[in-house]
Amino acid sequence: MKAYKTAVAMLLVLLFPPSTSRSEPPVEVAVVINAANPMGSMTLDEVRSFYMKQKSSWPDGEKIRPVDTETDDAARTLFLGKVLKTNPTDLERHWLEIKYRSAESPPKRMEDEAGVLKYVGAFKGGIGFVAVSALELAKDKPIKVVLKVKK
Repeated sequence: MKAYKTAVAMLLVLLFPPSTSRSEPPVEVAVVINAANPMGSMTLDEVRSFYMKQKSSWPDGEKIRPVDTETDDAARTLFLGKVLKTNPTDLERHWLEIKYRSAESPPKRMEDEAGVLKYVGAFKGGIGFVAVSALELAKDKPIKVVLKVKK
């Protein structure tokens, strides 16, 4: 009888394997800059250029101050892949090259999206990214959204 139950259980597992895919909510990322920054909406290429410090300053001469998060969540993965066209390892390598070449430090890394919004709001040259759902945390922060990217 025990062998029969085991065989039935194995057959059920083969016919109806457990689902390993998780249904993740759709992710949308907002690229944010300080509200005093004269830039309006930005293209993917512009965001990549400013965030990766391919330029050292904004058009008004303000120093570019990118900010990152410490967490490798869906929003960061989307931002790195779709906007920066890189991955965490290559991004780390990029910042090491920048530091070696120009003595510039990599972006500050904030613990969470509230920290990113606070940082961008505090510096006129700030640029960062958050999940669109986190924008409600920015109601009292001097920031503006210049680009939204969907998965």
